[in-house]
Amino acid sequence: YENTTVHAKGGWNVTEALRIEGVVRSVEGDTDFDGCGFPSVNDCSSEFSQDNWRIAAIYEAGSFFHELSYNDSDIQQDSFTSGAFSFGSEGGIERFSYLGRYKASERHQFVYGIDEETESIDDGSTRRDRSQTGVYLEYQGQLTELFHLSVGARNDDNDDFGSFTSYRVSGAYLVPLASGELKVKGSYGTGFRAPSLFEVNYNQGPFAFPPASDTKLGEETSRGYDLGVAWASSNGALLELTWFDQEIDDAILFDLATFSGYVQDVGRSDSRGIELSADLPINDTFRVYGNYTWNEAEQPDGSPRIRRPEQLANLTLSYTGLGDKLRVDTSLRHTAEAIDIDGSDLDDYTVVDVSAQYRLSMGLRVYARLENALDEDYQEIPTYNTAGQAAYAGVRYEF
Repeated sequence: YENTTVHAKGGWNVTEALRIEGVVRSVEGDTDFDGCGFPSVNDCSSEFSQDNWRIAAIYEAGSFFHELSYNDSDIQQDSFTSGAFSFGSEGGIERFSYLGRYKASERHQFVYGIDEETESIDDGSTRRDRSQTGVYLEYQGQLTELFHLSVGARNDDNDDFGSFTSYRVSGAYLVPLASGELKVKGSYGTGFRAPSLFEVNYNQGPFAFPPASDTKLGEETSRGYDLGVAWASSNGALLELTWFDQEIDDAILFDLATFSGYVQDVGRSDSRGIELSADLPINDTFRVYGNYTWNEAEQPDGSPRIRRPEQLANLTLSYTGLGDKLRVDTSLRHTAEAIDIDGSDLDDYTVVDVSAQYRLSMGLRVYARLENALDEDYQEIPTYNTAGQAAYAGVRYEF
């Protein structure tokens, strides 16, 4: 696989209150792979192109903030078997949005907005387009010196699936301590997702077959909560523990058993677990930070969700020296206890990355990183290889 990416971003402060920003990104990619066509051959390729751009106007004066933006994304992909064209598709997403904020006082503010998104897809035989309009409002406030609260709601009106209102409530209470501060926090929210045009189109296209081709996809909804406690010490240490529980009704998944297309996992799937994170300064030059997640993910029938590791851990040792000019990070990522589609255990793996940067002068830095430093041979999905050891270096200048 290889690609070429061009990216540019710019902004202009028209006045002290008005700013115009723009972003352009273009990606061209080519892939060679095995196992395509009927009968299967090992001379397969695909060409991919994606063009994105965004323009926004931002106006801020007094207690009000306004942002008006337009996003456009176009994607085209063509597949070839033994050099002959076999399949192609193109699609796009247009999005208009307005985001506003009113700061009623130092402790209370309101965030509100509206966005309209239009999807389109064309696979050569069928062309579809669909719009969805969203309206939202959120209150963010500090009700007392120690209690913070946010309450938000959003209504989405989808051309094909109608109107759905989701909401979220979160709060945090601070407990001052002699050596720092304790925070007790929690949140509860709901969600909605309509099947994408690609998912709908695939199921009605020439490559789908039962059960996917017989499935009329509907929306998936979700609800979840989390409860946590965090401790911040006066010397900069941070410890945080969170319990989370997320439920999804009628999740939309790709059929990994027979590859027939997209199916609906009818019923309620659940993901619950514990997250632990820490940021601990050892001395003036060394710091350790990381996180650990235990996640029990179940399908509607109670069986484990495939390829969802039950245990994930990240740990980084950071060194800063030479008058804060040099920084070196050594990071470890560990994944364990995941199962494949046939119920067999996937191999656990540990990957180590090393990165460094050095400030030569004000604004000028050199950097280098070594990914998969120990050249771990691992697979997140069986038969799909991952990258081995790779080194990168560069120079960054800011002015």
